[in-house]
Amino acid sequence: MNTIAFRVFNKEEKVMIDIGSSPNLGNYPKDTYEIMLFTGLVDKKNVRIYEGDIVVKHNYSGQVTYEVQWHFNRWWVRNYESSFTAEIQKMDILEVIGNIYENPELLK
Repeated sequence: MNTIAFRVFNKEEKVMIDIGSSPNLGNYPKDTYEIMLFTGLVDKKNVRIYEGDIVVKHNYSGQVTYEVQWHFNRWWVRNYESSFTAEIQKMDILEVIGNIYENPELLK
């Protein structure tokens, strides 16, 4: 069974807040907060993967960086450099290195 959990990024204070599994999302207006859902997945270091996380996959030529997104009722990773998008399948090869709100430079 997947755990339902959320975190929010306060855009004014620039801080990430873990709000748990049964928050009142009405307390977090969209003009001030970005709400992110836990994917139910963990990376190779057992770190929870959330919507908006930036993950890397290491391969023979270095590493490839992706953003975690929700599309078509599934979790996907998207690489902006190559426009490559794929459904998340194998977590043991991914590693969370940041998120799009606190570390947007990691996608460049």
